[in-house]
Amino acid sequence: MHHMFQEILQQPAVVANLLDHQQAAAREVARLVETRQITQIVLAARGTSDHAAVYGQYLFQIQNHLAAFLATPSVVTLYNSRPRLRSTMVIGISQSGRALDVMEYMAAAREQGSPVVAITNNPESDFGQHADILLDLDAGQEHSVAATKTYTASLAALALISACMCQRPDALRALFTVPELIARAVQETSGLAQVAAEVVDESECFVIGRGLNYSTALETALKIMETSYSRARAYSSADLLHGPVAAAQSVPCIVYAPRDAAHQAVLETAERLRELGTRMMVISSDRQALALADHPVHVQAGEMEFLDPLAQIVAGQRFAYHLAVARGLDPDHPRGLTKVTVTR
Repeated sequence: MHHMFQEILQQPAVVANLLDHQQAAAREVARLVETRQITQIVLAARGTSDHAAVYGQYLFQIQNHLAAFLATPSVVTLYNSRPRLRSTMVIGISQSGRALDVMEYMAAAREQGSPVVAITNNPESDFGQHADILLDLDAGQEHSVAATKTYTASLAALALISACMCQRPDALRALFTVPELIARAVQETSGLAQVAAEVVDESECFVIGRGLNYSTALETALKIMETSYSRARAYSSADLLHGPVAAAQSVPCIVYAPRDAAHQAVLETAERLRELGTRMMVISSDRQALALADHPVHVQAGEMEFLDPLAQIVAGQRFAYHLAVARGLDPDHPRGLTKVTVTR
């Protein structure tokens, strides 16, 4: 069995472990936000971690009513500029703890006296030295180049911080149902091996999500490109309608349509694609959305909408894995890639 598949299966236990052991650190982040009167959050990351940051960007604005943005590390590393970060918390995310450009951004924030939080699966690295608070993903070694369990653990870390910040016991209780939600998603997506075998000759696809699950679309597209070498492009369902929909008739689409606040907008986009004759895989808990699909994939919804991306991504991970295997490729060792990519 490939490491990638094993690590997909480990995700319920990894998330349960994080929730059990990182509450104190998450509560310290919440305390820092309150005492320092933080009004906005900047999330700094690269690659898969950057997709987790996209989730955080939506999460902190929706759940915590804080302005939240993605950092542009090259502004610091290449242009030698220093954005003013007054009343701002910077959250750096690096699974490996070796993202040099993210560390430089975090260091620039600390020079201004801004509080910095580090989320990493390598707490012994230099990454945590640039932070006031460290959250350890503690996911165990990830052998596959394609990240799976560290991505989901990063989402869980951000969700835990958010739940502690909003001081809603119901949100925290709901978060502790996520390991079972992910385990259910693993079971529900077992049929994706057959779907992958049916579409093995497709060379490109669009992946569509919106809101909290735009991050899911981005990460799914990356996993497909990494492991199967297909051209996969992620779009917000809104952005798709601003031009790319013209090409969608000839490009198969993967649509994430969970029952959240963005559901109706995504459903309308899926109906538009159906009218165009677009071939679709739809990942949802909603019967109406699934009825539009050539390949419906049921994934149970979470108790609260901010939990859905932690289960929805299992479908994207498994599809990417099975597609690679169907093509006779090694998903653990994609060509041209290494586990750690260092950029400035």
